[in-house]
Amino acid sequence: MSRRLLSTYFAFALGLAACTPPPKVADKKEVFVEPFRESWYELARMKRVMPFPLQDKEEPRCYSFARAFDSEDERWKRTQTLLAAAIPGSDSDVDDPEKRPDPRTLEKPPSTLIFPDRVDVRQASACYLGHCAFLERRSRFKSGVIHHLKLLVVNREKRRLSVPIASFMVWRDSSDKDEGLVVLDLVAAATDRGVKIERSIDVPTNDQRIAHFFFREEYQVSPILQVKWTGIVEELNGAPPKEVPFRGELVRRYLCKQAPLSPLEDRIARGLLDLATPSNTRDDWVDPGLTAVPGVGK
Repeated sequence: MSRRLLSTYFAFALGLAACTPPPKVADKKEVFVEPFRESWYELARMKRVMPFPLQDKEEPRCYSFARAFDSEDERWKRTQTLLAAAIPGSDSDVDDPEKRPDPRTLEKPPSTLIFPDRVDVRQASACYLGHCAFLERRSRFKSGVIHHLKLLVVNREKRRLSVPIASFMVWRDSSDKDEGLVVLDLVAAATDRGVKIERSIDVPTNDQRIAHFFFREEYQVSPILQVKWTGIVEELNGAPPKEVPFRGELVRRYLCKQAPLSPLEDRIARGLLDLATPSNTRDDWVDPGLTAVPGVGK
């Protein structure tokens, strides 16, 4: 190769490098929440996405709703208590559930975010669901939206509890009556450690697991998502397992302008789906270098 041609080649290569955007460590995220009233009512009232009410770095800790395995909506009960104590001039009796204000009937229903930092002290099994959405970066010319739904499953049963991956489904809802609900494609399901979940989330008794589901939506962010999954509880004495269905609705609500992308989210956004193969041990879910110390933090 001549010296002149070599110089031209390096100038072209450096020009390409200068045009290539650096890897993103942070990006805009949107957070969906569970509505208290009809989804379209809340969307029409808000009219736009709102700034995230906390520091953006807190977004990964947030969950949108909680469901106990006895089907109790814990978020609704807790919000009733808080409203009874917080509404100015309210005569509601905090100690009397029948006299607490119902957030499902308020003209301006509240928005809630849940931080399940102390699930170790829970007495009953439950599921917590969190959501965020961000743009994928597989191509400069064609990109979609990734919906990241994280599911925290807490087991307080006497036997193992499972959630089949095939039971976890997400639909997008739009204002198009002809289109109706459309199932979103599952891109990946992984543990906190980035290990692929092949069949189910299996949670031993008195333990908990976090699973990450990534769904892809073309071109736009739908304002409403429908979500469902099934918990399966093994019964004693060889009885058939008990199936507990869960269903929820999420609406578009918050914008995080500088929300961090986790390493797993960054991989999914760039289309790097070659996740680690599971070893079918606890190490798939929990860092083996972390050891629980009984009594600490209680």
